[in-house]
Amino acid sequence: RLSKRQELGIENDFIVGNVARFSYPKNQDFLIETLPELLKKVPNTKLCFVGEGCDMQRAKDLAKSLGVYDKILFLGLRNDVDELISAFDVFVMTSFYEGLPLVGVEAQSSGLPCVLSDGITKETDMTGNVKFLSLDESHEAWADAIASYKDFKRCDTADAIIKAGYDISTTVEFLTDFYLSHAK
Repeated sequence: RLSKRQELGIENDFIVGNVARFSYPKNQDFLIETLPELLKKVPNTKLCFVGEGCDMQRAKDLAKSLGVYDKILFLGLRNDVDELISAFDVFVMTSFYEGLPLVGVEAQSSGLPCVLSDGITKETDMTGNVKFLSLDESHEAWADAIASYKDFKRCDTADAIIKAGYDISTTVEFLTDFYLSHAK
């Protein structure tokens, strides 16, 4: 965590992370529009976007028009997503709709609190450290929810993730049984 934060030059910042392709359903514009409100509450906030997509340039242009471009890291596609997630302070997804995003599971596995839109399935909450908000809520309400995690102390979430069925042993057993039962 510390070495990745140092590498990115964000050692003393409050890092709000998002990992997703830049496309309409992922709705990163909403998070960018929330940033000015969040900066009023936590001035050392930085957004960290991991991913690319057809709407990335539009998101950059929006950030410039709102005067917050210098508070955002657009990191593109990366092979070190697990390390980046460990560098975040809170994970946020403002998707219009979403099934069960595995990146949300990964964020919780890292001990991160999450703020997710209510367009994301409630089954995503495996640790009790997830807040769901409507996209009809104001940007100020979203900023309040995100800022509430400013001093969050990460905890070990391994038991909750395993109980939810997201460990390698459970998955291997399930897949073995599945394939053997269909191999006839």
